[in-house]
Amino acid sequence: MSAVIQNKNDKAEKDPRVEAAISHWAPRFVANGVPLADFQEVTAGCQRWEDWCSAWSARAAIHEELGNKALAGGYNYSAGQHFTRAAVCYHFGKFLFVNDLAQMKEAHRRAVECRNKALPYLQPPGERVAIPYEDKQLYGNLRKPVTANATAKPPIVVMCMGLDSAKEEMDDYENRFLARGLATLSFDGPGQGEAEYDFPLCPEYEKPVKAVFDFLETRTDIDKARAGIWGVSLGGYYAPRAACFEKRIKACVALSGPYQRSADFTGRPQMNVETFRVRSKSANLEEAGKVALRFSLAGIAKNISCPIYIVAGTKDRLTPHTEAEKLAAEVSGPCVLSVIEGGNHVVNNLWYRYLVPLPRPDRRLDGAAARRGEAMSVFSLSRLRERVRVRVLLFAVLAFLAATAGTFDACAQAPSTGSGQAYPSRPIRLIVPFPPGGSTDILARALAQKITEGLGQAVVIDNRPGAGGSIGSEAAAKAAPDGYTLMMGHLGTLAVNPAIYKNLPYDPVKSFAPVALMAMVPSVLVVNPQVPAASASELIAYARANPGKLTYGSAGSGSTSHLTTEYFKLATGTDILHVPYKGIGPMLTDLISGQISIGINGAPAVMQYVNSGRLRALAVTGAKRLPSLPQIPTLAEAGVKGFDASGWYGIVAPAGTPGSIVAKLNVEIRRIMQTPELRARLDTEGAIPAAGSPEEFAAFIASEIARWGAVLKRAGIEPQ
Repeated sequence: MSAVIQNKNDKAEKDPRVEAAISHWAPRFVANGVPLADFQEVTAGCQRWEDWCSAWSARAAIHEELGNKALAGGYNYSAGQHFTRAAVCYHFGKFLFVNDLAQMKEAHRRAVECRNKALPYLQPPGERVAIPYEDKQLYGNLRKPVTANATAKPPIVVMCMGLDSAKEEMDDYENRFLARGLATLSFDGPGQGEAEYDFPLCPEYEKPVKAVFDFLETRTDIDKARAGIWGVSLGGYYAPRAACFEKRIKACVALSGPYQRSADFTGRPQMNVETFRVRSKSANLEEAGKVALRFSLAGIAKNISCPIYIVAGTKDRLTPHTEAEKLAAEVSGPCVLSVIEGGNHVVNNLWYRYLVPLPRPDRRLDGAAARRGEAMSVFSLSRLRERVRVRVLLFAVLAFLAATAGTFDACAQAPSTGSGQAYPSRPIRLIVPFPPGGSTDILARALAQKITEGLGQAVVIDNRPGAGGSIGSEAAAKAAPDGYTLMMGHLGTLAVNPAIYKNLPYDPVKSFAPVALMAMVPSVLVVNPQVPAASASELIAYARANPGKLTYGSAGSGSTSHLTTEYFKLATGTDILHVPYKGIGPMLTDLISGQISIGINGAPAVMQYVNSGRLRALAVTGAKRLPSLPQIPTLAEAGVKGFDASGWYGIVAPAGTPGSIVAKLNVEIRRIMQTPELRARLDTEGAIPAAGSPEEFAAFIASEIARWGAVLKRAGIEPQ
């Protein structure tokens, strides 16, 4: 790795810990998504270990800002990639950085935040999931492959992290599985990632894995009978440890994991030792040593009867390859051991030397035999050459799962067993008349995923922002009434715009066929933390004392955020300047940076910023407190008597869409609204499921037009 160090004369001046990081970590960083140029530049400029976290955080912030700009411009895929790179850089900034816990926690918080921002825009997208565990929660990222048959249930790989790795580092690994038809669930277990604050490291890792598999039982969109487990580094212990006890595991991959940890830390890198002490919540090395002794597969590895693939490197300075050999010697099921000559920890440096044998119950293969070609490979050499950076673990798990339960491809290509109706026979377009990142977009994507699963055809999101939603609404109104174009309508586009625009290019009543009301979404009054108000009453008092000084942003004239804030101004007698934007995403960017003061927005769009402290929530606009923000009072509780304003969302189709199609979609959406999974997700994001008949939705739209027209008139807002 000498090529990484730009000036060899600087070598003696660098902190030995920085030198060690440069020498040993470059393959891992680059393999997991850090651009090589970033690694070279950041490490060349970092002389002290104390500056490591801040240096990587500064580089991560560049990628994060690029993501924000891409998202504001509607470049969703690019935004997802930028946020992913930012998450990885933040993560590697906090990696083993336990000498400054405050700095480490901030880098970790931003890593999680960036990965969460990336998830909806990945290809395929991801879903943040909460897994109940010991009266608290473990968090994971679930991603599912895109297949020709959207109703097919893919097998899944549960991914176990190492000592200080976390799910934010897993994008590259996930993509290798996803490209081959396997779903992935990367999760932070006890002492890892988001769970490192609530729990110590857990040598008895079958406990959290049981919780994960219990969670998978609640999912209807994966094939639970074909579930494998994969672990990297210390996760290479966790995965086989779980396979000793959890019989729902059908295949296992262990990368560079220990067979038995020692209480003697002599010779181990000091940064790893101190991180183990901190993550195990031990007061000293003596206590940490007692914990280390509990990390053992001795006497229990014989219980592993599922196929297992074990990988080790002969130059691994953390886990000797003899540990892998001990594990391979003890398991009772089909086993393949690959010991890579010259391989470092996890063999990131020699990924191209992997060879993939097909495990058979009647034979075992050691690394030397595999290198001599004494294995029946399920993939030809030419096929291996076609796959850049292919890792053996992907093929191994795929082969294991295929061998135990039939191939995913066969499942994905099986003919549909639906109702037999012609509709839908091709993908459906769902127009969202606002940019990505706002409440409308978030809920549309959640619904689209479920419709895809239920009807067996992909539902593609088409963001058409501008003019308070009028541009997207016009496109939907003028689309062919054949059921293959739908729109996520909401308060602004269907009830308010007629009173805002003189020459509206569509009629919310005549241009659309209402399909179903989806959800009610009370808004949240948020301010930039620099605003001198800790409560709604303090904000109202400050605004009254300083008329015209505060500014509020909205998603555009006529948007829910615009009308609700004008309603708030009327109810409180305050003078606050309106700054319209082309969507919630750009507005939130300026609110967070302090360019504007106030926002009243749907809870799904602002909750992540409230939870991270980047925005301060003062009140909710509905009649009741939100379960997801129980500590935040309603405006009525804060003294604004009778205040009750909620946005809403519903699906409409172009007028003239056949009644049979509208009815089928209505039934499907109402079914989706009753599923525990979606109800829980909407509840978490501050949305309240609400679905009725097409006729009821039509009557609701008419009543909302009358209600908000009166508010606009009182506010003195004239059509433009």
